[in-house]
Amino acid sequence: MVRGDHLDRWVAVSAVTATILIVLVDKPVTATHDEAKELGELARSKNLVLYPFQNRRWDSDFLALRRLLSEPSNASQSLGDLVEFESQ
Repeated sequence: MVRGDHLDRWVAVSAVTATILIVLVDKPVTATHDEAKELGELARSKNLVLYPFQNRRWDSDFLALRRLLSEPSNASQSLGDLVEFESQ
């Protein structure tokens, strides 16, 4: 789940309370350590999995790829028509 930082905790608590088996939360998971600990304990008490996640949309390699993909197809730096992309 990806929301605004101020909404992540509320949505995560709602998902855990609804007993969704796995909750993936974009970092920062919560605004404070205590809130994160409370959320983790809530998930654990329901035997659920809670994962923090690092969305890479602001990493330099993804920003460079986004810039290259926005180039017109006749530009010297154009990647052409992208058919498939995998990143690990």
